[in-house]
Amino acid sequence: MCSGYFMPDYFYMPLFGEKLLKEIAQKINELEDRNERREQIRLAQVFAGLRYSGEMIYQIMSGGDMLEESVIVQDWIQRGVQKGIKQGLEEGLEKGREEGLEQGLEQGERKLMTRLITRRFGRLSATVRNQLESLPLRKIEKLSDALPEFKNKEELIAWLNKHSS
Repeated sequence: MCSGYFMPDYFYMPLFGEKLLKEIAQKINELEDRNERREQIRLAQVFAGLRYSGEMIYQIMSGGDMLEESVIVQDWIQRGVQKGIKQGLEEGLEKGREEGLEQGLEQGERKLMTRLITRRFGRLSATVRNQLESLPLRKIEKLSDALPEFKNKEELIAWLNKHSS
């Protein structure tokens, strides 16, 4: 039952905005049939949204349970929630990819440095391996720059002792 009889001609004149919306809201609230009230709320919100600000509509039509009863408003809320969940998942996946890539690069650089050091100086002690494993990426990069200058394993160990946390 969608008659729209609460929408007078002056609805389309912006000067009557707030007064008109209040009048419409009052008449809709007087309806006893819940389904008819919902339908009229939906219509009023759709038409009001074409002319007036969302803030004005919300302020005037938030009295009672007008907005909560609106199927349109409930649909908008549901769509907003779904959009928020989707956006959150996308951002979470992107951040996870970035962090995974960063960790993979760090592990690869650490593994390569360990191989280069082992080839140059022979088998590494557990202490030296632990020091290499605990180095952050920026120190692994500094070590890669310093490695060609080390004359022996002792210079490597001295560098690690100086730069380990």
